[in-house]
Amino acid sequence: DLYSLGVTLFELICGSVPFREGDIGYHHVHTTAPKVSERVDDVPASFEKLISRLMEKEPSKRPQSAEEVGIALDQIL
Repeated sequence: DLYSLGVTLFELICGSVPFREGDIGYHHVHTTAPKVSERVDDVPASFEKLISRLMEKEPSKRPQSAEEVGIALDQIL
């Protein structure tokens, strides 16, 4: 799903998972993900915004399709 894509992109860019301590399952459901820029410098704001949108807790706030994500990635590149 698209949330998992966000987590994967976060891990690829940051070199670590977004939630490293505590009840990881709880964090994925309830805790706002850290910003990529808190862990890595020089990440384009548009790419950070896409990752944040993918990792939104509320599904309706996430991109609604892989096509939408593809379009966003094309615009970033």
